[in-house]
Amino acid sequence: MKTILNFTAIGLLAIGLIACEKDDDDNSTSPSTSNNNTNNFTAEITVSGDIEAEKSGVCDFDFLDFGNFKDWSIHANDFSPQTFSFNISDFSQDASRPDTGTYSIGQQNIADYTAIYTHIENQDFQNAEEYGTIFNPNNEEGTLTITVSTETRMEGHFSFMATKVDSLYNPIGEIQVDGSFVAKARE
Repeated sequence: MKTILNFTAIGLLAIGLIACEKDDDDNSTSPSTSNNNTNNFTAEITVSGDIEAEKSGVCDFDFLDFGNFKDWSIHANDFSPQTFSFNISDFSQDASRPDTGTYSIGQQNIADYTAIYTHIENQDFQNAEEYGTIFNPNNEEGTLTITVSTETRMEGHFSFMATKVDSLYNPIGEIQVDGSFVAKARE
């Protein structure tokens, strides 16, 4: 009797492991077919210039209301280890979720959106290198194109030049950032 119970327990354990293995392999749905799979909400980014990199990570968007000012942002980063962080933001009195269309990325109060790309080596956050459009000395504008805009999902692509500055805001580096995203509303 004890032998039959042991074989039954081993059999049930084997069936459970096979079922779990199938669940892990079943995350291959495309972003267009499933809004519930977190892995489908990603940003794919190419960086060139001072930094040469191909990056991908999870992507979401959110809206914060601070009273006199509002912030609508798209965020992306990877993890385990974290090697980059990315943000496109409208921090203004009238910020809101954008409709589909093409918008400018550049300096605060001049362009529709600003952007920041942070390069992180060996998870050393204290020495991370930050590049942004806020102190762009040439006032070059990039673009953010939104192709899908709903309360729960955003899709589009972007391209912009970002500048690294020293403590006196002198430009000391530059990168080009290009990419696409499928983002979900932050919960």
